[in-house]
Amino acid sequence: MPQNSKQRLFYKNGHLSSAIGSDQSVTVFSNLSTPFAERRTNEHSIETPLLITDAQLSILNSTYHGHTINLIYTAYGQTSRLHATDVFLAFTGQRHDRLTHCYFLGNGYRTYSPALMRFHSPDSESPFGRGGHNTYAYCSGDPLNYHDPSGHSPIAWLKSLFKGKSVMQRRDLALAAIEKNPKLEKYRTIANQSTNPEELKYISDTGKALGVLKSSLNKGEIYIDSRGNLAYDRIIDPFERESRQSLEGIVAENEKNLQSILPSYPAVQEPLPSTSFTSHSSSSPTAANKLIRT
Repeated sequence: MPQNSKQRLFYKNGHLSSAIGSDQSVTVFSNLSTPFAERRTNEHSIETPLLITDAQLSILNSTYHGHTINLIYTAYGQTSRLHATDVFLAFTGQRHDRLTHCYFLGNGYRTYSPALMRFHSPDSESPFGRGGHNTYAYCSGDPLNYHDPSGHSPIAWLKSLFKGKSVMQRRDLALAAIEKNPKLEKYRTIANQSTNPEELKYISDTGKALGVLKSSLNKGEIYIDSRGNLAYDRIIDPFERESRQSLEGIVAENEKNLQSILPSYPAVQEPLPSTSFTSHSSSSPTAANKLIRT
């Protein structure tokens, strides 16, 4: 991608999804964090090359209209061909900067140079945190078995490759959340029909949050005040209190997302009145509280 004086980068779930510059924009198509195509648009043309990656998500091959670009990397990610290509993502699926030939890991947190085989700046979580003793080292000197998308700490690529759950596993978790929380019954059509892991995760994550909040209610750690809202002043530990409050925010945000996609999944039959939401449910904290009071 030509280097622009100004460029806006957009991320989704921690992964770069698009870049908009003054003369060209790029959109990355991916599935479960694995990129498979890049759509490049400028005032003259639109191109969508297909990508082939390895287990570490490094781009090995880019093909468009019979023209193929093959990339070969050293263990630390250096390659001599990127300067002559328009390949957007490269080593470990990260954005390659054509001006500096570096990678800005952690959504721009730290600059990694494959030529120097190290970071340009120290890790804020080193030497006593998860960053390790060497504040500038990349993957603790083992880039074959690890990668570092956050710029903070290396992750075993084999572990990260298989950490994602399949659609069927996500569906089972979503349906289990509905069984434990009858107020989620309205979203059963999404759980039964959706093939989008993120949509199914909205339901299961909401179920987890509701489970913790219900347990706190039963233990008397939190309570419902006179206005019908959850009150947390009984929790002395400020970190624990903030943790419980964040769960209420998760419920509200996930409900908002689920409500927006619900019309895309028509119900086979109307849910039972006793297990459906009222017509005025919203993403407000009060609506989130209604989810808890089964």
